[in-house]
Amino acid sequence: MPSPRPAVRLPLLLAALLCPIALGAQAAAPIKLPLPWTKGAQVAYRSEAVSEKSRAGTHQELRTTETLRIEVTEAGDDGIVQVWHNDDPVVEGSGDAPNLARELATAQALAKNVGAIPYEVQLNARGEFQGLRNWEALSTAMRAVLLPALVAQAHERPETATIDEATLRARIEPVLVRNSGRNATNASLGREAAIFNYFTGAGMTPGETRDYDDNVASPWSGDLIPTHGSFEIAAVDKQAGTVSIRWTQDMDPEKAREVVIRNVEAATGKPIPPEARDKLPAGVKLSDRALVVLDLATGLPLSLDHVREVEFGGGSSRNHWTLSRISEPAVPPAATP
Repeated sequence: MPSPRPAVRLPLLLAALLCPIALGAQAAAPIKLPLPWTKGAQVAYRSEAVSEKSRAGTHQELRTTETLRIEVTEAGDDGIVQVWHNDDPVVEGSGDAPNLARELATAQALAKNVGAIPYEVQLNARGEFQGLRNWEALSTAMRAVLLPALVAQAHERPETATIDEATLRARIEPVLVRNSGRNATNASLGREAAIFNYFTGAGMTPGETRDYDDNVASPWSGDLIPTHGSFEIAAVDKQAGTVSIRWTQDMDPEKAREVVIRNVEAATGKPIPPEARDKLPAGVKLSDRALVVLDLATGLPLSLDHVREVEFGGGSSRNHWTLSRISEPAVPPAATP
């Protein structure tokens, strides 16, 4: 039975990260990072996200660059709120895929409409990601862009080309609403904020690798899919005053396949015939790989490199997100007695 906790959190990973364990007298000393989020703190990063798709011998790439400004507007026993501002996004596309122009236009519209809304990232008092506080406003803006794009896409497919627009909208909109609820929005629009906050305040021992099993939200819907992951300290640079943490995670391929099939059937309004279902691949490969570098003194992330790869049938996608700090964190104002 799924836990009532927010689906995109990794509680087993985070619980272990927050409890450094010494491995014996000869083991390296545990490292416990401070939590950098105090009210009034501000920091800026250069963000680049590259999304690649390959299918049937074609390839496309969408690249988004922007400045990410994070400010902490609330911090206390009730939790922490980070406000993420995505400034001056630039979306570019390249490749020979037949749908490149349409997908580039959709990505640019999302950057303009959704990116204009500051993301209110809710953390608990320990700095663990809880979700997007304003997820409803963000998902509404996202649906306003995606619905006409999906209708246009359906008109390009032979099996739905003759269906009138009103019927297509009536068929697609309920699926889009279901796939943009709280959990789904946190898993899609909140994914970067979740990854960014996984390792702040972490406690780990160099040389130790930790494994965990969890259930996280599907990137295509709000469904929960079993995952297995691990994390370890990749390097400690005492001269630079930094620690690097490596994270890997893989979704259960058979469970992910079931979620993809349900979403396809919901979008088309009819079940996939058994003979066609039998020809589908046995599973969906979905993996996450990340390396984050944090400041030992403040616990602040200095850089982050995350790659998500998906393979299903003859198609594959790769999303590569990098962050690099471009400002020193602002000193929070002194507390008033």
